[in-house]
Amino acid sequence: MDTSTADQQKRYSLMQVGVSAVIGLIALGAALVSRDSQLLFWVMVILVVVSLVEVVWHGWKYLQLRRESA
Repeated sequence: MDTSTADQQKRYSLMQVGVSAVIGLIALGAALVSRDSQLLFWVMVILVVVSLVEVVWHGWKYLQLRRESA
């Protein structure tokens, strides 16, 4: 694998971790604020869980790419 391609993939995976974490934090805040509306609350909880899964997935992918390039 080309070094520049590997660096781009690592940057992309790390960026995805950050984006997913920010989305998860926003959804968590919205879920805590919207306890009156049960539907909105559960939609936000599901979004938090999906964001957490994405953070773990892209974080694992980033670590794997980093290990391969070392």
